[in-house]
Amino acid sequence: KVEDVSNTTVKKNDFRGPLFALDGSKNKNWTLLRFNNKENPLQLYNKRYPHAAVKVSVLDLDEWPDAKDTSNTVLLEKFKQLHKTAHKALTVAGLTSDIISSATNYQIAGQSFINIQTKDKKNKEVKQYESMYIIRKGNSLLMFSLMTYSKDKKVFDISNRDFSEMLQKSLTLTPAVK
Repeated sequence: KVEDVSNTTVKKNDFRGPLFALDGSKNKNWTLLRFNNKENPLQLYNKRYPHAAVKVSVLDLDEWPDAKDTSNTVLLEKFKQLHKTAHKALTVAGLTSDIISSATNYQIAGQSFINIQTKDKKNKEVKQYESMYIIRKGNSLLMFSLMTYSKDKKVFDISNRDFSEMLQKSLTLTPAVK
């Protein structure tokens, strides 16, 4: 089971949790906001790009049993199906969300992540972009969701590159908690 992540702080901008750690000395542009909550342990905000924020989530696979023992390819398809279902509900309110890219073997810190990028619109006008990085750790899914609140795809690309580089430099995946 995922442990409570309260009182896991080592330094002001470090994070040490049961599934991963972020080294604050390598996070010059990103500020961490911690939550004492095992499903959403922290959020990150970018000092240089105030339109970018990251939500970190942990999903216990016991709550999603049909995804428990699947490959990244099958897991990506399950996420795409969830997206498609949510998209149908959003269209009633004039909202749309399109997957603009996806990958099952996105390499971060020597680990294979799933990456899904989406573009959200309201009344056909782009409102935000999202890039999700997902990895299985034991009986959990660890998800980093970068939200870029901008109509400009270039702004999203810069924020996404900066976040991906930060993860490459500072993310350590810890042994899965049983």
